[in-house]
Amino acid sequence: MAKKIKDIEPQYAMVSLTVITADAARNTRQWYDPAGIKDLAADIKKRGLINPPEVTPDPEKAGQYRLEMGYRRYLALKEIDPEGQVRVQVLPADTTDLELFLRNTSENEKRQDLTTYEKALACQRGVSDHELSHTLAGKQVGLSKASSVNYCSILNGLHPKILKVWSDPSHQAHGLCTVNTLQPLAQLDKAEQWEEWQIMTGDKEAPAPDPDPNPSPDPKKAPSEKATTSQVKKALAAAKKARQNQAVAVLSWVLEGKDKPLKVGRKIVFDPAAAADEGNGES
Repeated sequence: MAKKIKDIEPQYAMVSLTVITADAARNTRQWYDPAGIKDLAADIKKRGLINPPEVTPDPEKAGQYRLEMGYRRYLALKEIDPEGQVRVQVLPADTTDLELFLRNTSENEKRQDLTTYEKALACQRGVSDHELSHTLAGKQVGLSKASSVNYCSILNGLHPKILKVWSDPSHQAHGLCTVNTLQPLAQLDKAEQWEEWQIMTGDKEAPAPDPDPNPSPDPKKAPSEKATTSQVKKALAAAKKARQNQAVAVLSWVLEGKDKPLKVGRKIVFDPAAAADEGNGES
């Protein structure tokens, strides 16, 4: 059965800001731009308070009130005069938490500037605290049922440090706090999430890729066939015996890396193949 916001007849009163308790955690909106609060305060001073904040009587403290809606206006009024008298709309004491939640989310969604984190938090509260379906909880903040499910899964699955970054709109400009980025991240375990996050933000270098078990041969780096120790010794002995440019000739032959006869001038002074036939092959 669909839940509806109860029609409440406005009851206005003038009260001091000192008797109003404001708990930001109860509000759908979680972040407020300080510059925006100052601008709103200047506007209220110039034009007056057009839409009074909504409060409920504090059930535990006589003469005290709890702020339910209008947190930005409350902060702006405190900016003007922390102890000033303000006009408020007093909701009935029997207003349920569900009714307050529906009014709060509906009012904030009309502004159409809730962050993705605030929408996720609103959906989570609607489903967990007020037993709403994802369809209705999502509708309260302009999301589909599937989006509500998705947002809640991200909210419940993220590493606490990443969640803190997501909750701060000032960090969303770098593009890492989008739903498309956070969704696959939230599916990893917390340790893997944090490691991936550090790589994404540049706080940690990406690990080197695993070596290819079957690398393709590089013709430029293909190893040549080296002459064996016994071949080099025999080649040196042959060159010495020939007494002709032994160092240059042997060095050229070794670096060539092929089983060719060693020549000094036009004369073959050592033939590896012949030496192998004589029983003096590779060692």
